[in-house]
Amino acid sequence: MKTQTFDLGDVRVAVADEAFGARYRPVDWISAVVAERVGLHGDLVRAVVEVRQVVGGAAHRVLLGGAYLPGGLSLRVEVATSRETWRRFRGPSGRLLIPGLPPQLADAAIGGLIGSPIGPGLVLVDRAGQDRSTSSELVACAAEVLGAVLTDRSHQGLGLKSFTKQP
Repeated sequence: MKTQTFDLGDVRVAVADEAFGARYRPVDWISAVVAERVGLHGDLVRAVVEVRQVVGGAAHRVLLGGAYLPGGLSLRVEVATSRETWRRFRGPSGRLLIPGLPPQLADAAIGGLIGSPIGPGLVLVDRAGQDRSTSSELVACAAEVLGAVLTDRSHQGLGLKSFTKQP
């Protein structure tokens, strides 16, 4: 699995094409629609991002991934939620994570995606993982980065400019 890593201040980000271990059986889908979003049309893309933040000497990790199909006049975000599982998988960073996204973190994922530079279209979040101490703030951060990565992949470099310093 090819992984790209970079730092965003105190957050370390690993980006990959896929994380098959992060697949989980959805128990529900939480969705939101934002009308009148401006953007370009592009191709269907998929990505996963794993973010790590150190707080008080402890590293906290969360992974989100999904697909984006740009187009239309509004942004529709759908996030799959899951139940607790005993299974573990290795994320792009090589660290063990728990697959799935608890329902109480779905709104943070939706908020992060809506706050990202992503344009109109459909975003399906169907890959997720976290450690035992994941916060809604870190999920929102991962979702915002995921939105930028999906935009970047769909529109050849337009999404990550808001996150990385340009010369």
